[in-house]
Amino acid sequence: MREFRLSHSSGQEVRALDHGQRLVAGLPDHGRRSPLLLGGTSTVDVAAVAAWALADGHAIVLEPDGVSSPVPGTRLTLCGGAPGCTPGDRGEPTGWHVAMFTSGSTGPARGYGFTLDQLDQLAAWYRTIYGASRASAFITHLPVTYNFTFVAGLYLAAKLGARLHLAASPADVFTEAAQLVPGHDRCVILANPVVLSRPPATRLAESVLIDSGGAPLSTWAITHYRFNVADLREGYGLTETGSLTHFDTEARLASLGTVGQAMPGVRARIIEIDGKPRVHVTTPALGVPIAGEPSATCEILTGDIGRIDRAGRLRLLGRSDDHSVNGRWPRDTLDLIGPILGTEPALVSHPTTGSVQVRLRRAPGDDVIQVMRTTIASHLDIHDDAVSVDHSNTSLLHSHKIPRQAPAPTKETR
Repeated sequence: MREFRLSHSSGQEVRALDHGQRLVAGLPDHGRRSPLLLGGTSTVDVAAVAAWALADGHAIVLEPDGVSSPVPGTRLTLCGGAPGCTPGDRGEPTGWHVAMFTSGSTGPARGYGFTLDQLDQLAAWYRTIYGASRASAFITHLPVTYNFTFVAGLYLAAKLGARLHLAASPADVFTEAAQLVPGHDRCVILANPVVLSRPPATRLAESVLIDSGGAPLSTWAITHYRFNVADLREGYGLTETGSLTHFDTEARLASLGTVGQAMPGVRARIIEIDGKPRVHVTTPALGVPIAGEPSATCEILTGDIGRIDRAGRLRLLGRSDDHSVNGRWPRDTLDLIGPILGTEPALVSHPTTGSVQVRLRRAPGDDVIQVMRTTIASHLDIHDDAVSVDHSNTSLLHSHKIPRQAPAPTKETR
């Protein structure tokens, strides 16, 4: 861990490790084998305490939800002997240093532990695919206890000695990224659907890279971003894999609509189960369950379906509970309505072999809904009544750990 800069929209800027040490100075000595449960709303303080804890030899647990706060603005609480909250011996291969939880959006949150060696591997992959250095800046409005932000932002910044900038709101991200450009060789925006639904009107500098963060964007939207805003890339990963197994390192026409090739040392293959092409991944960065027996292998059968092209690029098609509708999968449907959506993300599902559901963050106008329904019905050869289009402020955020913000009212989606 290196000392690194933490900054905020408010103008606050601190040296992370130094600031973290000051914040915990008044707490009793918990002992270095005691994992610390970390969370809270004061983003700079939470990030600083997390960095200090790892540098000082503590194991940390990224809070899934709802713990009281002994430190104003942060939560730094002993896990004690709670079930599933005890890391293994540091010298054992099953020992972990950071525990992350699944989103909790599709069932009870499940925790997975990662060693520092695994986190270092993930950070090395991110450093390469971002082209980042000590002179780089990472910008996001997502909580630092969110798995993607923790690994690709906080941990990577600490390994490099770079800057982590925490924007106060989604609306600040692009503006503040532009302001940071002159002092940094690379500015990486860690995004999500809320940020990407409203791109800036002017193009950002060539040194800006946007990681879509798994936002459900159509190929049309990704192309629009690359030509008019900044270099936007898609990647793939699960909580169990530290949020990274694939990334579109090419950014070429042939890789559009894919999450790219597997990271070095990662292997992906497709296994047909009940007629669905399930994505199976082998990775050295597979976490161990922190409750129950550790995993015996580095393999995981994911809940996603997809295809791998001849160049090894993975195209995600949907989830395991989706169905093919006359040869089309949800990703195909998303790309079909991309020109109608514009830069709006959309969550598309095929609940049955003859129905389609589209969810947006904003309520579209009736005319837009009808165009979508007609377009989907005609191309998938189903009746208009089998296509539903609705909106939900939470459905696209795929994690209960991300703060919800109501979208601005609008009658159009593009």
